[in-house]
Amino acid sequence: LSLAVVWGVALHTHRWLAARTHLRPVMLPAVGLLALLVLGGHVVGTYQRNTVWRSAETLWRDVVEKSPANGRAWMNYGLTQMAQGKYAEAKRLFEQAQRYSPNYAHLEVNLGIVTDRLGESAVAEQHFQRALFLQPEFADGHYYYAQWLVQHARAGEGIQHLQRAVALSPGL
Repeated sequence: LSLAVVWGVALHTHRWLAARTHLRPVMLPAVGLLALLVLGGHVVGTYQRNTVWRSAETLWRDVVEKSPANGRAWMNYGLTQMAQGKYAEAKRLFEQAQRYSPNYAHLEVNLGIVTDRLGESAVAEQHFQRALFLQPEFADGHYYYAQWLVQHARAGEGIQHLQRAVALSPGL
């Protein structure tokens, strides 16, 4: 569509200038300068976007800066920190997300994972249970809770949740 619009504008400009030969010496450089300014603006914009899209971390940081009330963005930014092993920072970001999305099951599961990594097992279990309370048919919630239960020597309970996860999402 962009190419069609640009081509249409170029044809229209060419026809218009062809009918006004006395304007040609002034208009051709002006049109060329305008085209260079527009192209330059796009180059700058593309460079800035590429800086933001360089990684998941830079993308989600940009999103939370521009949309600070977006709970899902805060959670995704927290996931980038958790992936780097920055658990305290991830927890802080998840708690920020909780302010804007207090009843988000995915967030509760991530809070369960990160609080467990920080050695807060009892709090972690509360987050897993809250996730399943909020969304009982959440396969990932059952799956991650099952993992947590097995890691905490409660495999019998874990198997039940794992079976539930597989029943809800056979491809899990």
